[in-house]
Amino acid sequence: MNELVLTHIAEGVATVTMNRPEAFDALDGGLMDAFVASIGRCSVDSKIRTIIVTGAGKAFCGGGDLKWSMSAPGGASAALHDLAGQFHLAITEIRRMAKPVIAAVNGVAAGGGFSLALACDFRVLASTAVLKQAYTSAGLSLDGGGTFALPRLVGLARAMEIIAFDAPISAKQALAWGLATKVVAPEQLLSAATTWPARLHVVPCIHTVSPSDYSPIHGIPRSKPNWSGSAKAWPRARPMPMDTKDCVRSWKSAGPRSDDSFNGPWPERCHGG
Repeated sequence: MNELVLTHIAEGVATVTMNRPEAFDALDGGLMDAFVASIGRCSVDSKIRTIIVTGAGKAFCGGGDLKWSMSAPGGASAALHDLAGQFHLAITEIRRMAKPVIAAVNGVAAGGGFSLALACDFRVLASTAVLKQAYTSAGLSLDGGGTFALPRLVGLARAMEIIAFDAPISAKQALAWGLATKVVAPEQLLSAATTWPARLHVVPCIHTVSPSDYSPIHGIPRSKPNWSGSAKAWPRARPMPMDTKDCVRSWKSAGPRSDDSFNGPWPERCHGG
């Protein structure tokens, strides 16, 4: 039996691939458990600086596997309930992770796959990729943090349009609406997703809200559930630290950088020294 999730680590980049190509990488219990475990390992591995999430075959992720749920021993309702719990664990881990997470969308991202892509920090789409929220066409509301992320990416009016009409969104349209960070040729997708964020490895990390927020991109409390929660966090935010290793190196350099002296695991880089 093939591994349901493949994790490949090279040069500080972990590529996590959902591996059910025969089912358009739809989420069933086994894949979801393996995905949560892989994301969790990547989160705590200090040698990993960037995580890429993608799918095998023609799809990024087709969402929850309804066919699997219908044949589950406890019935579809119980199966989907358990699946949603694991799915939300994965989304929460991605949102709280002090490392950039990139969705390399190689094909269709629908339902849970759509929400998963939105949860990532950046979305690099193949020019042939298609996004579809799919939930409302099935009489469901978006889960996986989709209702939180979508209006923050495209604005409330556009989010209402996407939710109400559920039209497929091409890669070109996704880029115009702000759903995609970058669109590339299909054969260049993984290369672009791997090499494009390399700049993040050589910039200083930032600490603002909590010790877990050491990262070059997490200068705002992005995991807060609502605006009031974010507002309450700001009084507790630290002033810009001047004693982290990265900050000291940056001030000492006092000029353009071309070397990789901001190198090393996040914990070593982001504490005083």
